[in-house]
Amino acid sequence: MVGFFVGNDFGEMDFFVLRGPFIKEPREPWSRAWGYLRFHNFWLYKVVEGKLTLILEKRRKLQEQEEARVTREGSFSRQAFLGIEKNRMRIFEKGKKADLDRLWKRKADLLLKFKEWCAQRQIPLVIAIIPDQFQVDQDLRQEIYQTYQVSAADLDLTYPNRLLSGYCRQHGILCLSGYCRQHGILCLDLLAPFQEQGASQTLYKLRDSHWNEAGNRLAGEHIFNFLTQHRLVGGR
Repeated sequence: MVGFFVGNDFGEMDFFVLRGPFIKEPREPWSRAWGYLRFHNFWLYKVVEGKLTLILEKRRKLQEQEEARVTREGSFSRQAFLGIEKNRMRIFEKGKKADLDRLWKRKADLLLKFKEWCAQRQIPLVIAIIPDQFQVDQDLRQEIYQTYQVSAADLDLTYPNRLLSGYCRQHGILCLSGYCRQHGILCLDLLAPFQEQGASQTLYKLRDSHWNEAGNRLAGEHIFNFLTQHRLVGGR
């Protein structure tokens, strides 16, 4: 099972090498070498930028509490968190569907490598599509709409999920040695149950974008039911 987070996995499907808390570089040597031609990819620049970001974020959180703009401290300041979600929102813009399609076309073969690895071992591949909080939390969407003057009519909250699930269906059957077996890509999209439950319950940590206990429980229940339905757990 591979979890695919709609929030940033579309833009981060390349493999990276971590060289410290602030330095992340492409694993592919040519891409890494090409990146060194840009000043903002220098290690010293990344370290200074990262440390400065942490200092500024700490100050924002203190300032927001002092000005009573937030009642509880979250993982991020309100300003930083809204900025993160606003940047992630780009993949939902109707006017940028073609850009997302081109990105997906370049990167999607990575899933086929996972599929091939699984097929060699005679096991299926399951992709769990994890929704971004922006897709689930109506209050968060309204806050972003008002803060950044965004129109809901310009967004398609389900298109990235449909793009991924459609790819899974397209590659659902793998043929080997003259016969076909169902060792393709099974897909579980958690968007609908999270939207339904999220209308009446908080499923995410405060200004964090990761699930809280209720969100983890909801995901676990649906994942277990999906695996049971496809006879991937229990009685095998």
